[in-house]
Amino acid sequence: MHRLLLRQVCPDSRVFRADGQRLRAAIEAAWSDGEPLEVDFEDQTIASISFLDESVATLFVDYDAELIRRRLKLVGLTQGDRDQLNALVAKRRATRTAA
Repeated sequence: MHRLLLRQVCPDSRVFRADGQRLRAAIEAAWSDGEPLEVDFEDQTIASISFLDESVATLFVDYDAELIRRRLKLVGLTQGDRDQLNALVAKRRATRTAA
């Protein structure tokens, strides 16, 4: 299993869409060999809808939800951020279904 630490991928900022794009790119690069991936948020509060949407939720537009569940594990995500992310994922999945 591969492991990404949030502070290594996004050391300076975890607020903007560009920051989220950096994490998403790292996730997709780590997936290239088919191994599962753990992203460790290290219990840091993100509280940025833009970051959470761009980094993780948009994956649900391009990839099947079951594939993501099998291959991506998010650890150290605060409950508030997890709640926000779950709402964003629901919206993104609805977008995929509607397309």
